[in-house]
Amino acid sequence: MSKALLLLLFLSFCYIRINAQRSYADSLRQELATATEDTHKVNLLVALSSIYKWSYPDSGILYAQEALQLAQKLNYTQGEINAYLSASEAFSGKGNYPKALEASLKTLELSEKLGDSSQIVWAYASIGGVYSYSTDYKRALYYFTKLKLNQAIFKRNQKFFSGFLGETYYLLNELDSALYYTQMCYDLDARDEFHWAIPYFFLGEIYAQKKGCVSSRLLPQRY
Repeated sequence: MSKALLLLLFLSFCYIRINAQRSYADSLRQELATATEDTHKVNLLVALSSIYKWSYPDSGILYAQEALQLAQKLNYTQGEINAYLSASEAFSGKGNYPKALEASLKTLELSEKLGDSSQIVWAYASIGGVYSYSTDYKRALYYFTKLKLNQAIFKRNQKFFSGFLGETYYLLNELDSALYYTQMCYDLDARDEFHWAIPYFFLGEIYAQKKGCVSSRLLPQRY
């Protein structure tokens, strides 16, 4: 297959994905226009924030803040957690890491208040993500290592959690550990219906490093 055809297929995939997201966002906005002030409206606002948090982070932040205000009014703690999680990534998308970390720490505080082990682990993932985006990989690893504290939850989310660990170990140049977790992530992704770019990219980078090749050292992003 020619490079031109590969590029055309890739651009076609991006076009389809972007248009699908726009269509979904349009339907959510239509539903939001008639939504009453209840938990469903909070969830709609969080969903819109999640769509825009990387492509249009300002919009992602605004939707998250609106969701947070309504969730607090309704005493809907799960809605608050979800709003803070989305806001954290949107702030990271703008490069405002102090605000992103503040939002992630709020998810941990609220998750501990709920006593929800799964939410607490995802709060650690969110905090680790902020440190990773801000290139503080040692602190990122500290929080990503906490993902293994509850083995049952780690297993349920093993594809993503092992991907976070593999990426971080690679960025710290700990290639054996990076290979272990990235290979784990790759094996799980190969059996999954929905694929994630992280294991494929970093496996290539790891093997390139191990063979003494020049790495592209592209800035990491989660997909």
